[in-house]
Amino acid sequence: MSTVEPWSDLDDVPLALAPVPPSAAWADGDVPSALAELPGPERVVTPSGRTLSAAAAQRIRLATPANTRRGRESRTALFVAWCHDHGRLPRDPGTVPDYAAWLADRGHQPETIESYAGTLGHFPALSGTPLDAEDRSYISAVVNHRSAELAADPDGAGDALQATECSREDLAAMLATLDRTTLAGQRDACALTLAWYMAGRASEPASLNIRDVAEDVAELADPDTGERSW
Repeated sequence: MSTVEPWSDLDDVPLALAPVPPSAAWADGDVPSALAELPGPERVVTPSGRTLSAAAAQRIRLATPANTRRGRESRTALFVAWCHDHGRLPRDPGTVPDYAAWLADRGHQPETIESYAGTLGHFPALSGTPLDAEDRSYISAVVNHRSAELAADPDGAGDALQATECSREDLAAMLATLDRTTLAGQRDACALTLAWYMAGRASEPASLNIRDVAEDVAELADPDTGERSW
């Protein structure tokens, strides 16, 4: 007879009032790897009450990239901390729109607010209690108003939270701290240099794969002598 256990990485998602570390929202280790034998429970229960095989649950978890999971965990933990500090219950109507307005008041971009709201609406929906239409309309209004603020700002003063530029000199200083006689130092130097030239977000160089590398040959010429090299 098969055994059934709760889908524990989603059961905890209906957010508690006290702040929790991000790892508490996800427990990817609860279901064994699909590459190994599947000891223990043969099926798991989703928050809505349906059951899935452990192999299906594993594939569903792994379908979400690790960077996405970490982003959701971080956004969820920050929201829980905000609720704790403001005496709010995460599931109460109006809480997520209020949090969206709080983000807007602190200069976050509309895309950031949408990203937070999307995460905070995702988990309750999995548990059968999605944000209602009224809350969603309020969140949309907050995002639209924040977009209008930015569009109406001729000086760009509302473009808050821009990262300080990392100059070529800053890159050189960071590279100078690495021991490039080691594999770890070579790896870190490559990642830093790629990230700088890509002007990428932290997740972009981290997600590169060897399959993304394409060999090319460049012909270089010395500006003083005109001598060419390959």
